[in-house]
Amino acid sequence: MFGEDGMSIYQYEFLYNHDYITDRNYLMFTGACILGYHSSQCKEIRNTIDAKFAETLTVINNIYQPCYHQKISNVPKALQSRRTVKAE
Repeated sequence: MFGEDGMSIYQYEFLYNHDYITDRNYLMFTGACILGYHSSQCKEIRNTIDAKFAETLTVINNIYQPCYHQKISNVPKALQSRRTVKAE
């Protein structure tokens, strides 16, 4: 889906600007990846960020879906930034 190297640096910036990546992780990402995207340190932080993003059950190509398609039920629904709300 994202190619051999996963997401691009711009996609990580997009996720950060939409509150899917913490400030701390983004600082670690930029520090490790700006000059060496294929370095082992960069791959490690990208793997961490990718795993946390996967936990949100959100697809980057449809990142706004949780905002527009909320269901009413008694089950908590995962929203952006891994926050949950309980439908009334």
